[in-house]
Amino acid sequence: LNDLYEIGNQISSGNFATVRLCRNKNTNVYSAVKRIDMQENSDDMIKVKKEVEILKKMNHANIIKLVEEFEMNGYFYLVMELITDGDIISTIMNSKYYSEQDVSGMVHNVMSGILYLHSINIVHRDIKMENVLVQKNRNGLKKLKICDFGLATIIANNEILKTVCGTPNYMAPEIILQVGYGNKVDVWSVGIFMYILLYGSPPFHSRSNDFNKIFENVIVGKYDLNSTTWESVSEEAKTLITMLLEPNPTNRMTAEEALSYPWVSKDQFARNINLRPTIGNKLQKYYRNSAYVMKKGNNVLANTALDKESNYFEKAQNE
Repeated sequence: LNDLYEIGNQISSGNFATVRLCRNKNTNVYSAVKRIDMQENSDDMIKVKKEVEILKKMNHANIIKLVEEFEMNGYFYLVMELITDGDIISTIMNSKYYSEQDVSGMVHNVMSGILYLHSINIVHRDIKMENVLVQKNRNGLKKLKICDFGLATIIANNEILKTVCGTPNYMAPEIILQVGYGNKVDVWSVGIFMYILLYGSPPFHSRSNDFNKIFENVIVGKYDLNSTTWESVSEEAKTLITMLLEPNPTNRMTAEEALSYPWVSKDQFARNINLRPTIGNKLQKYYRNSAYVMKKGNNVLANTALDKESNYFEKAQNE
């Protein structure tokens, strides 16, 4: 590792990992190197190695890239793509203009990444605002990158998953009801993601972060699309939300179908009205008052599969 990279300052840290800036001595390209403590517990080692194997499979513009890996001196070292622009909430709060067209582009980015994951038989199972980072290209344009694959799993064709896991506000009803599920749970989560970007808070939440209350609300399936906040949002966008948040996974859109939906694929269907004054304030208020604490930007890179114990529910089997 030290022969190839110059290790710099610490960027972030977590319960089981630290992340530092590093520079490739040959190419002068900067990356982030994550050091994970190798656990003596064999089950923990399996979790870490599973996450690494999933990261190694991926190569997509909207998914964070694993550059290379090292195993030495009791640690895993993962050299990751460096994400320079942090989290979505901060990006929105720092902008003066934020429109439905911006949201359409964000949904396109994330759903493109999801379609790729599903095409290589991977289910993420934890798509949420803080697991999507912002990267600015050299031309000034921004793209989103899906990260944190600690709950991701490989799924065989037509395999039914059973593990009850995820972040409560984003979990699909079929996970909560324990009836078995497939990759469309990721599509549901993108629906929650889209709803938050257009409304400023999740459709299903509890001020006290009461998981049971959140789950009850998800199962009932009632959420607001009629308040004054939604008057500035196009009917096409609201229709897409209902198709992504379809309780029956059989009738729910696939990632491919969502990408073909005109509001996502064509610019003219998303409104160009500044939502920043209303949505920005609601986002800031929700994340400030919520019992849930959001990890920002590159801090998310310090997450590992070992940090996910609180994201498993019931007596679920591991996949």
